[in-house]
Amino acid sequence: MAICRWDAATGKSLTPEAGDSSVEQILVASDGSRVITRGQLGDTHIWDGATGAHLRRLEDVCQQDMAISPDGRFLAWVVADGSIHYADPLIPRTSHDGSRIRLYDMAADKYLGRFAGFEGSGENLAFTNDGKAIITVAQRDGMVRIWDFASGKQQRSFQAVPDSEKKMIRQTNGIVLSPDGKTLAVSYYPGEEIVMGPNGELINDLGRHPRPRPNRLWDLATGKELRELDYGGMVFSPDGRLLITGAGNVWETATWKRAATFPGGSTIAISRDGRLLAAIVSGNMIEVWDTATWTKRKEFKGHHDSQTVLTFAPGGKLLSGSADTTVLAWDVQ
Repeated sequence: MAICRWDAATGKSLTPEAGDSSVEQILVASDGSRVITRGQLGDTHIWDGATGAHLRRLEDVCQQDMAISPDGRFLAWVVADGSIHYADPLIPRTSHDGSRIRLYDMAADKYLGRFAGFEGSGENLAFTNDGKAIITVAQRDGMVRIWDFASGKQQRSFQAVPDSEKKMIRQTNGIVLSPDGKTLAVSYYPGEEIVMGPNGELINDLGRHPRPRPNRLWDLATGKELRELDYGGMVFSPDGRLLITGAGNVWETATWKRAATFPGGSTIAISRDGRLLAAIVSGNMIEVWDTATWTKRKEFKGHHDSQTVLTFAPGGKLLSGSADTTVLAWDVQ
């Protein structure tokens, strides 16, 4: 059920266009002028960051990550490329469509065909902070690809999976890039080993319990694994001094000693000045923590359904998305 509003004199709708599915991602331009929301089914909308007015719906967006360039001009995501096919190295007689990066220029309102197709996928996506490169990571095999933004060419690649785990069915679940662009933090799906039947078919053993897998840090230049950490979502502080996990641990990146703890949350986000951390601690409850003292400052709820994503906008405003398809803006001050 939805409640809508109309202007009684003109009959004009006063209700912004709603999303089509649960909000899975919120992106905000560096100046706050644009907010982009992506739904669980791929429905993607561009909104005016000041007024909330709906500006455009984007088509050809998949159910996977989008990224916004540091200058707030470009949106990037990976789509299937049916002109490319490749064999699955782990599952005999199975093939997949290839992929390519889709690039949209918000200032010019046009799509750019800068990137060529490739064999693989790239569900997890991020721009480097200088905007010179795009990082794509495949959920199926954990392959990391680094793309030059200006030329659209792939620079290098490596597989962010230890040798002992390369036969897992699914690999990466999410990525976070350090502010200096040197370290890639990767979270993983629980471990499910591939089991083949007598006729070469993939067996899904529903009675097995997948093993949890730790987050890992990788050197982006060399592809070398640096260390393992605990579980859950991750965020770097804007100065790169801390890495905070959804398990409730705060790590100093210089020494990798635990600097503090907090109750954690299913989703976490840090403000752009690094002073506040927000966490979803239950289905519809948000807590806000002071990162200088690690004391809780506020808690609140407002969505009618479970909350799914948090993002801080410039100026400290907190945006929360929900399974009820809405985004709410909070003044956390």
